[in-house]
Amino acid sequence: TVDAGNKTFTLYHMVGAHAPYEMNEQCVDVGETETSLDKQIQGVFRYINGYMQQMKDKGVYDNSTVIITADHGGYGLYERPAVFVKMADTHNDVMQVNSDSVTFKNLYATYGEAALGQKSNYGNTLFDMAGVSQSRYHVAPWDVSKGMYPADEYLKNRDYSVFRIEGDAVNPQISVIKDEQQMKNINN
Repeated sequence: TVDAGNKTFTLYHMVGAHAPYEMNEQCVDVGETETSLDKQIQGVFRYINGYMQQMKDKGVYDNSTVIITADHGGYGLYERPAVFVKMADTHNDVMQVNSDSVTFKNLYATYGEAALGQKSNYGNTLFDMAGVSQSRYHVAPWDVSKGMYPADEYLKNRDYSVFRIEGDAVNPQISVIKDEQQMKNINN
């Protein structure tokens, strides 16, 4: 139930585009042999559209913040997860797309601003990053990142690797961090 007088935080965790692919575009569990990645993604968006329509039907969509994201992107986009944000009390007829250099740290600040009405303790929101260049870091297991990141003998000897990502989301420059001191300084 929704109480318009109280703020509410709801988290839905979905498998999304992760294997095994068992859901079709109608949101029906059909088993791995009867569906595909694309059909499962279509099914997930059907769920998301249903949630948003329910929010609109209950009259809470306009004054709600909706954030949809992933822990990583797909093949060739691993270091670039999609992020969709609709802030409370905003309305756009057309979805705005940008390729700003953002991180999950910016997402935390966006949560703070949406839920608490302030972001000062959390840094810059996603919306503060227009035109700002920042280094982003991504930790990936070798078996997942093989073939996605620069070929490097160093990577083959590690279970997990840290990558520095410079530039925007469209044209990232990716390098491997090999220096242990650099790794320790990432959060400073």
